[in-house]
Amino acid sequence: MILFLAAQDITRMEAGLLDSEGRLLSFQEFTVAPEGYLATTAEFLHDHLVSPEALEKIVVVSGPGSFTSTRIIVTIANALAFAKKLLVIGVENAARQGGEEMIRTSGAIWVKQKTEGFVTPVYDRPPHITIKKV
Repeated sequence: MILFLAAQDITRMEAGLLDSEGRLLSFQEFTVAPEGYLATTAEFLHDHLVSPEALEKIVVVSGPGSFTSTRIIVTIANALAFAKKLLVIGVENAARQGGEEMIRTSGAIWVKQKTEGFVTPVYDRPPHITIKKV
């Protein structure tokens, strides 16, 4: 089974489950802030009676999008992949397609992909970080 995660918007997260052939089994959108992404992912898996041990691979939208949401969802995917020794695939979504559409058009491709290592976030512009004023 493959877990799909996306969070390009700071107030929204998407999660999906694909079978071993890349077909969509379940998909949900959640209104949740980044600090709730990990708990939402755990609840999504629990609600679908899927243990992390049943996963073969994680596909995560690596950006572009909100800097905070992108960093956090990629970190969750990388950490779960590391802890459970899973493959993790990062996919860019510059067109900002919906998760269901991405799964339907690319799910079968993701099944065949093999990767090693971790996913890094993709940003569409340089960060705007200000220096604290004293």
